[in-house]
Amino acid sequence: GSGVGLAGLLCQTEYSAALSNMLSLTLTDASDEVLEQCRQNLNQVESSGLTTQFKNLNWYDFIDNNTMAGSEERYDTVLASDCAYRYSDLVALASTMTALLQKKRTSRIHIFGPYNRGALQELVEHFKDDSMLNVEVEWIQMDRFRLKPSKDDNGFHSFHNGECSVASRNTAKFLHITVRFEDTVSRENGRSNESLADID
Repeated sequence: GSGVGLAGLLCQTEYSAALSNMLSLTLTDASDEVLEQCRQNLNQVESSGLTTQFKNLNWYDFIDNNTMAGSEERYDTVLASDCAYRYSDLVALASTMTALLQKKRTSRIHIFGPYNRGALQELVEHFKDDSMLNVEVEWIQMDRFRLKPSKDDNGFHSFHNGECSVASRNTAKFLHITVRFEDTVSRENGRSNESLADID
């Protein structure tokens, strides 16, 4: 799920720039306690004017792939960061993301995670097994920083005052997986050379 809400924080803070066409942001987790902490974290950053909501979501409610509550929303973009780590959850995770994605030419699932995580590789295979989906995988090289918190008035390390220094820095490889629905009209008409990426 959304965990502490880091991906949501990035979406919210970057809303006025690269994500200015985004109308709303929904963060989900199966734990109400985690969602409350996520809400508190996002409330600490300056409001961007983006409509943000928090929803309890259990991946196993979508295990039948297309079975979901009629009132459940579908989204233009589904974003998942470092969610694929338990093999037993992969089918439910893949089913949830495809069930929540709108079947539009521009709709996308974006998944990010460490390149050497076996569960992430298996998740890719789950998507590729679905003939209705198109899956693309790319490598991203990122700098990772380990932060060292400053000490508070009592001599304890704390991030609460907003001050910290860089303890270490290293380069790591991440996977960016993009999933979209195939263009069924083009496929049925034999126009296999026209991709949704070209249409975008």
